[in-house]
Amino acid sequence: MIARGRSAALPAARAQPSNSWIDSYTGHRVIKLTDEDNSKSLYFNNNAFSPDGTEMIYTAIQDIRTGAESVYVLDLTDYKTRQLVAGPVNSLVVGHKSPTVYFTRPGDTGLYVAGMKTGKIAKIAELPARATLSTLNADETLAAGTYTEADPPAHPVDPSLKVSSIRATQMDARLADHVPMVIFTLNLQTAEITKVIHSTDWLSHVQFSPKDPTLLMYCHEGLWWKVDRIWTIRTDGTHRTR
Repeated sequence: MIARGRSAALPAARAQPSNSWIDSYTGHRVIKLTDEDNSKSLYFNNNAFSPDGTEMIYTAIQDIRTGAESVYVLDLTDYKTRQLVAGPVNSLVVGHKSPTVYFTRPGDTGLYVAGMKTGKIAKIAELPARATLSTLNADETLAAGTYTEADPPAHPVDPSLKVSSIRATQMDARLADHVPMVIFTLNLQTAEITKVIHSTDWLSHVQFSPKDPTLLMYCHEGLWWKVDRIWTIRTDGTHRTR
């Protein structure tokens, strides 16, 4: 279930959903937006909204045994929902210029698009093996993400540790593995793949500027005292700064 909180009244022109209530602690109105079990919004840095702001995508688990997720569209004018892409899917992001959902599927190197208005689905490119696509630039000409050039080694987990300690141990081991990886861009018109930076550090959270179509931000993952966290770089690999 996805819910949102609001302190202001809903506009009169918008339908008042019946599954809403006033939170007794904050006084905010809480609106239940979805009815599907195990539904959730996209990761915080992945755009989920159509360019006109009238629709939002989200996912819901269709098979609890496998965790396979399908893509749904929420109409923010009347709160109606509909399935857009049957699962399994991952790496979702919506275009800034067109009402288009870009997505990948587990075990598949294809990049796919789905029209939020039309529902039409098409494959538009092939991504490198082990690639994760996470962002589109401001003019929707490039996508960007990361891929590793080899599978990271598996490390045994000590079940006696607390969850937080397990996570810290895994992060430290992943950073120490120095797995070669690449930040890349994909030209959405030509499907050309361009390497932006090659590194043996652990790179993640690639995100385009919402205004500048050639500016990328990314992070170095790892225990905070071992990394310089936030960096920026141009899509041609220049002006790498922290």
